Amino acid sequence: MLIFRLLHIASLAYLCSIFFKMASCQSFSVDVEKGAPPILKNSHDIRRTYKLYNQCSGNHIQIIGKTVNAKGGPQSPNANMSFISARSRHHFHAINIMGEKSGHYLCFNKKGKLIVRLNGRKKLCLFREDFSEDHYTVLQSLFDPTWYIGFNNRGKPLKGNLHSKAKMKKCFHFVKRDHSYGMDEYTPPGPKIKNPWKLKDLLTGHGHRRSRPQRKVPKTPTR
Repeated sequence: MLIFRLLHIASLAYLCSIFFKMASCQSFSVDVEKGAPPILKNSHDIRRTYKLYNQCSGNHIQIIGKTVNAKGGPQSPNANMSFISARSRHHFHAINIMGEKSGHYLCFNKKGKLIVRLNGRKKLCLFREDFSEDHYTVLQSLFDPTWYIGFNNRGKPLKGNLHSKAKMKKCFHFVKRDHSYGMDEYTPPGPKIKNPWKLKDLLTGHGHRRSRPQRKVPKTPTR
């Protein structure tokens, strides 16, 4: 009986390992000719959240309603800015920059002025994260590579093309603070097991009820 139970547990464990391996392989298989797997095609998978400290204003970028400025304090709930992966034909490392609380995106208008939009799909709302020679973060527009996000010493947005002026370089420099990282709108695929504790009981042998020994009732002698 003990040998039979051990063989039963071993066979269940083997079958489960094969099942999980097949599910994992099917979920993450990549067809190199057709392109990337679904996890990479979703442009809103990877999200990094920072507070962006501006070197000119001495404060953080914040989005309040339909306005953006660099007057946010370190504890401001409007200063959490999410960098969301937005891979596209324009650039593999393209990102959207969204206010975490407001849900609005940083964008340029066609005149190079920094504005806020509810939708970040346009190329005017796509940026590339880079670093300056002195290792500060700079945020370059993909619509026009000569435009960068910047603010003056009063925290007001600067036109993107003013980045070319040497005396204003530091107004386009940022320091990232309070970093957090996560996945957005995506749950990794995998088999769902109903009542997983029952599987555990089967594998450990605790799922079988022990049969109680039958009580022997003495037969009444017949005459």
